[in-house]
Formats: sequence, structure tokens, C-alpha cells
Amino acid sequence: MDVLGRAWSGVCTNRGAPGVDGVTVDAVMASGVEAFLRDLAERLRTHSYRPAVLRRVQIPKPGRPGESRPLSIPTVADRVVMTAAKLVLEPVFEAQFTEASYGFRPKRSAIDAWWTGRY
Repeated sequence: MDVLGRAWSGVCTNRGAPGVDGVTVDAVMASGVEAFLRDLAERLRTHSYRPAVLRRVQIPKPGRPGESRPLSIPTVADRVVMTAAKLVLEPVFEAQFTEASYGFRPKRSAIDAWWTGRY
């Protein structure tokens, strides 16, 4: 499976709400995933791909009645592109990071850093 196909699998797993274009993961499945990915790949290859504006919604803050926080929702196509970029770039940068680096890394957390520092 190519990178966009792997990225699509990741986006499908999460589902998520539609972006500003109103397109859902289910709608892409109904209209044809292969054609969607082929079109997206062509737009990336020809440099005609442009990310869409994010859909902005307010969601309630848990445990704080009456308070909300903003949430920005990308389109399905943008999620596939971002996931593909992550799949390509993450191994490149992971190889460069030191073992002592924990921030924003896969399978590492602040708790892991804390435990490492204790011993």
C-alpha cells in the first residue's frame, strides 16, 4: 500500500467530523476511495493541491459548565495529506532525536521522562 493509502487507513480509523467542504469519510467511501486518492495524488504531484480553510467550532469544556474552547476541523483530504506527511517525516526526524528527548514523540510522554529522571 502506498503512503496515501496508509494515510487513508489512519484517517478512516479516526473518522472525525467533516471540514468546511462537508465531506465525510463515509461520503468518500461511497463515492470511491481509489478515485479520491488518485485525484489527491495528482493534485500533490502537480503542485495544485491547496489545503482548505479549517472549520471552527466551539466545544464544551469538560467539568466547566458554560465554558467552551475552539476546535479547528480540517477536511478529509487535508487529514489524509497531513497523515501522509507525518508517515514520511516522522521516521526521518525520530532517527535524529536523542534518547533524552520526550516532547511530542510517539510512544513517549512526560510521565516517561519523569520516570527516566528518577533512576
